Amino acid sequence: MGKNKLNPLAFTLIEILVIVTIITIVTGIGLAYYNDDNHRKNLFKEQRKLVDVLSLARKKTMANDDQNHSCTDFQGYQVNVVNANSYSMTLCCDASCIGIQTYNLISDVVFQTITTSLQFKPITLNVNPAETFTLRNSALSNKCVQVTVSSAGVISTSDIISCP
Repeated sequence: MGKNKLNPLAFTLIEILVIVTIITIVTGIGLAYYNDDNHRKNLFKEQRKLVDVLSLARKKTMANDDQNHSCTDFQGYQVNVVNANSYSMTLCCDASCIGIQTYNLISDVVFQTITTSLQFKPITLNVNPAETFTLRNSALSNKCVQVTVSSAGVISTSDIISCP
């Protein structure tokens, strides 16, 4: 088909529809990648927050910081997964543990396993045994990140991996 006879510089309806379709497809693909990228960033953000809490528990244990509870038997700090959406830091003192702070994960990010618990012990700062926390974003299919604390207390992270 030729150009419009009234205005030779005008576009035909078919040409306009093709351009609009191409723009719609490119925009849809771009939005899908944008959402996927946001979910990945949220997963890494929660991983960093967990690392910060573990580091804080380790440092408070190193400093024998009993937060003025006058512990006679300071046993360190513990980080526990409370449920799939939250975890807490507790002070262990005189054969009991006192809740210090509970942290909630942002929506779509959950713990893969909810039985994870880790205690930093004073003097040696050893963790027995080594422990791995696995975070999963339910909006990403089968993608997880891990935070591992070695038996020597060294905290390391993983990039995005397939969930175990």
